[in-house]
Amino acid sequence: MNLLRYLRPECIVIGMKAKDKWEAIDELLDVMARNGMVADAKLVRADVIAREKKMSTGMEFGLALPHAKSDGAKDLAIALGIAPEGINFDSLDGKPARVIFLVVSRKDITGPHIQCLAEIASLFRDEKVRQALQSARTADEVLKLLG
Repeated sequence: MNLLRYLRPECIVIGMKAKDKWEAIDELLDVMARNGMVADAKLVRADVIAREKKMSTGMEFGLALPHAKSDGAKDLAIALGIAPEGINFDSLDGKPARVIFLVVSRKDITGPHIQCLAEIASLFRDEKVRQALQSARTADEVLKLLG
């Protein structure tokens, strides 16, 4: 799967302002909404929050992967945030998330949604990629790393 097909440069937030995972989800969803990536931001937010409350999407190695399928989504869409200070996402390893991917898709999109999540998790197995993403200073840097 090519993540760049679904991640637009204008949906990359370097230096997130969020202080907790709920604000991080809102900040990334705002970017998606402003750029026409979702049909109904309120519905998408409710679905992402419901999913996050079931089980934290804070992974390991500074990655958080909040996601949901929602009738408010237009298609598969990704927003990415870099939080140099880290945000508590109740991660599996107890460490703060520094790279947050918000992934949303329509409820009828199954395969690509799962493939996208798997691709992101796979990327984060590579320590060099993790470190480069965590220290990226521009959207172009992020896109080059993911390309």
